[in-house]
Formats: sequence, C-alpha cells, structure tokens
Amino acid sequence: MNHEVAPDHAQALAPPVYIFGAFLALGVIVDFLWPVWSLDLSRRGLAFLGFFVPGVILARRTFASFKSTGTSANPYASVSAIIRTGPFAFSRNPIYVAMCLIHAGVALGIGGLYSLLALVPVLLIMHFGVVLREEAYLERKYGAQYQDYKADVRRWL
Repeated sequence: MNHEVAPDHAQALAPPVYIFGAFLALGVIVDFLWPVWSLDLSRRGLAFLGFFVPGVILARRTFASFKSTGTSANPYASVSAIIRTGPFAFSRNPIYVAMCLIHAGVALGIGGLYSLLALVPVLLIMHFGVVLREEAYLERKYGAQYQDYKADVRRWL
C-alpha cells in the first residue's frame, strides 16, 4: 500500500519572485530591442511612482505581517497561521498584488509595452501554478477556518 502524505507546503510551480522577475526581465529586453511605444519622461516618472512606490509599501507591510505572526512567506515552507490582519484583511494575496504593482511600475517607468504585457502570462502562471495550489494546501491544512477567510476576503483586491 502506498500511503503518501502530502507535503506541508503549497507545492508552488516556482517561486513567485522568479516568475515575476523572469517575465519582467524578458519584457525589458524585448522593449529595448524592439521599442513599440514610450510615454514622455514626466509621464513615465509619474507612472513609475504611482505603481512602484505603493507596491513596495504594500510588500513591506505584507512581510511585516508574516514576521509578526511568525509564519513564512516562502511557498515551499509550512504555513503556521492564517493571517487576517494588515494587508491580508483586504486581499488573500497582498504580496502578489504588490509584485504586480512593482512590475507595472517598472514597465511604465521605462515606457515598455512588452514589459507591461508580460503581466498577462505572469498572472496566468501565478493563478494556476501558485495561487490555486496555495489555496488547496491551506484548505487541506485549515479546512473551515480557511474557507471562512476565503468567504470574507477577496483573492486579489
């Protein structure tokens, strides 16, 4: 008989920061090789600040929430608590929202259409390869407690 026990982590397809980073880097390279459009410098600066800075602030607050509850942000580590405070009170995935804002800020800051469009496959990979796996793991581990959280708080915003 095979009595495999599911690992005590989400089994994400890849570390989210690698997913975002790889697609952003690819988009930036393509934007520099084959530029399609560009905002003027002042608009690029405003767009960068308008997305990147809130993304960094949200990321810092999210990591502070992880630290204060003593649980890990690593998708390959065991989760020791469901966080319902701070950024987790309005999004079940605030760190991924932060990464989207940072990605969009960089893309708009360089005036890169391909960099911005790279968010589409990132979001698909994140949804199917990371988020759904994390949700399945948390439902296995926390059951009704996590289902209540899902009912109260949106996945993204």
